[in-house]
Amino acid sequence: MIISFNIKLNIKTGNSKTRVTESVSYSYGLNTLTKYSVRLMFVIYIAVALLLGSISPLSSMMPINITEDVRASEKSLIYSTEIQKREKKLKPEKEDKFITLQEKYKNLAGYYCYPNVEPHLDDIDKVLKTKGLDNDALFIQAMFFIGQYESHWNTGSLSGSSVGSEHPTGIFQFLPSTFRTVSRGNIYDATDQIYAFVTMVERGRVDEFATLFLPGLSQEAKSYVMNYR
Repeated sequence: MIISFNIKLNIKTGNSKTRVTESVSYSYGLNTLTKYSVRLMFVIYIAVALLLGSISPLSSMMPINITEDVRASEKSLIYSTEIQKREKKLKPEKEDKFITLQEKYKNLAGYYCYPNVEPHLDDIDKVLKTKGLDNDALFIQAMFFIGQYESHWNTGSLSGSSVGSEHPTGIFQFLPSTFRTVSRGNIYDATDQIYAFVTMVERGRVDEFATLFLPGLSQEAKSYVMNYR
């Protein structure tokens, strides 16, 4: 910052040399005091501006405007937050729900949560919620294990072997006649098959699933569904 002062000396005719010298000396002293006062004020202003964010009307004279930088950061943050909200709204609701169910059942089923079961998690959750079993870890482990080994969770699975004239069908490989005793639904429908499985367990008929006795399922989960009432 450059501050200039114009000093005008009016020297009247007849003034002595001493008076002129005193006048110049006084003007120089005033000039020096003003110069250092302005410098001190500027230093104080810089310090306050740095601490408080430059709120003075003279802020436009500063090479760096802290207030504008802070406002720019705030605008950037607000814009970023709005973008994230917009992206979240664009995500399909079903996808968010599926991810939540996937995490939930992975925690509950653990080792027994197979990739084949994941497309059916929505149906599983609906049925188990109506039965109050959606957080029953041992029940879920047994169901996932049996469904995996019966058909790899394939709703359209049809066994080549037969019992009389009937073929085991669907996720849990029900015989059509057995399925009709526990469900009035469609044997190829995932929800109806899951509901029929839960009903079989509730009625103490889980031992009709031969895969329950294959090695692999924990003894704890096996005993739980065998004695479930």
